[in-house]
Formats: sequence, C-alpha cells, structure tokens
Amino acid sequence: MVVATAKFDDEVRELRERGIDTAFNLYTEAGTGFAHHVSNVFHQQRPDLDGNFRHREAEEI
Repeated sequence: MVVATAKFDDEVRELRERGIDTAFNLYTEAGTGFAHHVSNVFHQQRPDLDGNFRHREAEEI
C-alpha cells in the first residue's frame, strides 16, 4: 500500500489518478486525521490482516 500527502486537493486527485492507493490533503487532515484515515484504508483493503491486528491488540491490553 502506498499512502501520499499533498498540499492541495487537485494534487490529491492527481496522485489517485496516477495509482497511489490513497492520498490526502495534509492541511485538511493533519495529525490524528492522518492516523484515522490510514487505519480505515488498511482495514478496508487488507481485511485478511485486520483480524490479526485486532487480535494482537487485544492481547496487549
């Protein structure tokens, strides 16, 4: 998976058109927004790993 950031919405669209898995506007979704976005994409695109990740996370608590 390739994740990219951009400064402007038109750059986000261009990155996605060029095949980047996901891109977001740095100024719109900084910090926790980025983490939330990547987490959602990960869970949607890799459900095979999602179960393993959640299982490990529960064991650590």
